[in-house]
Amino acid sequence: MPRLHFIAITLGFNLYWLLAVWGQFDYIWLLTVMLIGCWWTFRGSWRFAIIAGITGISMDVLLSYFGVYQFAGNVFPLWLILLWLGFSSFVWLVRKVIRNYPPYVLVIMGSIGGMISYWAGFRLEAVSWPLGIPATVIILLVAWLVYSMILLVLLKKCIHRWGEG
Repeated sequence: MPRLHFIAITLGFNLYWLLAVWGQFDYIWLLTVMLIGCWWTFRGSWRFAIIAGITGISMDVLLSYFGVYQFAGNVFPLWLILLWLGFSSFVWLVRKVIRNYPPYVLVIMGSIGGMISYWAGFRLEAVSWPLGIPATVIILLVAWLVYSMILLVLLKKCIHRWGEG
């Protein structure tokens, strides 16, 4: 993947993340348009996004159910579902770059990156942490470690099944 292509996709996802977490319900329409645009442009990305997205959504639903974090109105938000689908699409789009790194590096990066993403969401008041910061940080590091391992297995299986194209 050309460097400029990777940078453009990464910047696009960061914008998507910001619209989801900072804008929450205000930009549902734009998140939906961006996601459909991604799936239209990169035709195979929706398949992986659905599989990996449902896995991530399931993790968040469980963490929310067990009180690790809460959302406004105690309802799992649509913007977070769209964020999971967007994140999973992003992973599929950068899969060739991801495959250049050893799995242990990716799992560590995923664990820390996922936790930092939720920390930022906490700071932007998109989510609350009833268990407090130390406990939630540890739980999120472990949850994202496990999710990152699952994500790599899913990515490998999907690439094997559908190919790189």
